[in-house]
Amino acid sequence: MKRFYVALAALGMLFATSCTTEQTSVVEMEEDFVTISLGVENVLGSRAISDGTSVDQLMYAFFTEDGKEIVLNKTIKNGITSLTGSEALTMKVTLTKGHKYKAVFWAQNSECKAYDVTSDMKVNIDYSGPNNDENRDAFFGVSNSFEVDGGAVTVTLKRPFAQLN
Repeated sequence: MKRFYVALAALGMLFATSCTTEQTSVVEMEEDFVTISLGVENVLGSRAISDGTSVDQLMYAFFTEDGKEIVLNKTIKNGITSLTGSEALTMKVTLTKGHKYKAVFWAQNSECKAYDVTSDMKVNIDYSGPNNDENRDAFFGVSNSFEVDGGAVTVTLKRPFAQLN
């Protein structure tokens, strides 16, 4: 009977040591930053009722190159003052080096309740309320596909809605 228990213990130790000798491969991901430069397309040359200065909130998210998966969830930056200025708004974002991404941007007035931007950057619009409200001014932009290598990406934001006069 002792031999049975000794054999059973030896068999258990054999299985335990065989599991610990398995090798798992770990892929290390190196991170790098990308500099995003945001500008607004011809604000003063448009027929919009607003000059764009009421826009003080920026929302953005990063997706895989094909746009199917969110890599960096929706982020909100309040207090944006330089979006419609003479210089572009610049920010640095850290992502996985060597991978390709696309970025989506939405800018609006932080007090505006007409737009609801979901976590996957889809915009739902409430059309009730005054039409010529400067607080409803908004801009959007989508970057071209880019690879993270410490370089820079320029995105031009545009007004998403046409104005009929």
